Amino acid sequence: MRINGHATCSSDMRIRNFDSSSDTQDAFLTIIIPAYNAEDTIVRSVRSALAIGSALSKVIVVNDGSSDGTRNLLEQLSKDDSRLLVITQDNCGRSFARNVGFAASCSDWVMFLDADDYLFPGDYKELILAAEKKDLDLVVCSYLQPNIVNSCSSDICQAVSDMKVVHSGVLLDAMIDGLYSETIDKSLYELNASWARLYRSAHIRQLVDRLGDDLAPFPIGLRFSEDRLFNLEYLWQLHDGRVGFVPFCLYYWDLDSSSTCANVRPSDTDSLALFASIVEQLKNASVFSVKDEHLIVGREFMEQFKRAVLAASQNLSVKSSWLTSFDRQWLRNHTLNFPADCLGKRGEWRVAAALLPMGHLGLAFAVYGAMTTFSSLLKRFCKYIERLLGK
Repeated sequence: MRINGHATCSSDMRIRNFDSSSDTQDAFLTIIIPAYNAEDTIVRSVRSALAIGSALSKVIVVNDGSSDGTRNLLEQLSKDDSRLLVITQDNCGRSFARNVGFAASCSDWVMFLDADDYLFPGDYKELILAAEKKDLDLVVCSYLQPNIVNSCSSDICQAVSDMKVVHSGVLLDAMIDGLYSETIDKSLYELNASWARLYRSAHIRQLVDRLGDDLAPFPIGLRFSEDRLFNLEYLWQLHDGRVGFVPFCLYYWDLDSSSTCANVRPSDTDSLALFASIVEQLKNASVFSVKDEHLIVGREFMEQFKRAVLAASQNLSVKSSWLTSFDRQWLRNHTLNFPADCLGKRGEWRVAAALLPMGHLGLAFAVYGAMTTFSSLLKRFCKYIERLLGK
């Protein structure tokens, strides 16, 4: 199996210089895996991708400058299966790696898989046949994660028969407003992620043509929420498309192994500021309205704010970075015009949402942290009383 040459972080590398085994588009599915220092999980991930049945055209793993044993493991795997293509590049980030992988693909459909997660077995060709029959532009499947149980099915044929189809515009509005309709069961589907779903390659290529390869498919440079922006861009590109929700348990999201969800860093503020800048660029490209921009940035800010407050009790440099990075004017520009209710009706959310547009970031940290701690203690106390009464 050919291992492509070393790549560098240039735009040209995303759109050319990768030689696939065929110059023509084949009919089925490519799975793209970005990998960085993933020696503990990459074998499991790749083997799960290679086991999805006759739908598979190729698995493309982009080794994103790993300094551990990831590359050696991939080279061993590639010797045993010609469907595995390995690309090694400098460490350019997950978005860049995914974009490189997509540029090297030549199938009608693509999936994205993280190196610390894995796919459940099944004949995935059934998903593609159903998508073609129903003229779908996107297929969203179910997932499992540690310590969470839901009602998704392991029978792919039964799940396909239970498919629900929604208009792409309905899903786009729901993702921006946070008001999911009853037809979208959030316990079954992770709506912001790029995994557990099948995308039509043609739509992604059109998206790159319209927005450029710094913004699409995945915006370059973000540490988190690049999936969310890609999905919003993709749904915007569809305009009048059809999305199928299939309750097939396709994906295992291994949060215990995740290097992104588990860690909060002082430098996350740089990625959050970049996120706001990219959303502004997408607004200027007519992907989002001004209202959309405020909702998307406000929601992202509050979600990262919550993580930062919880982490700051263990790492004071996290809070210091936030206080340094976001001054009163930035807060007013980016947190003033979004409804607090879109973040939930719990008291600690609403108080923080009121303080932030006034520039009181330090006070918002203190109040949200105190109220979250109090809420947690109150829940524990109530459970203790319930146990006593149960006796």
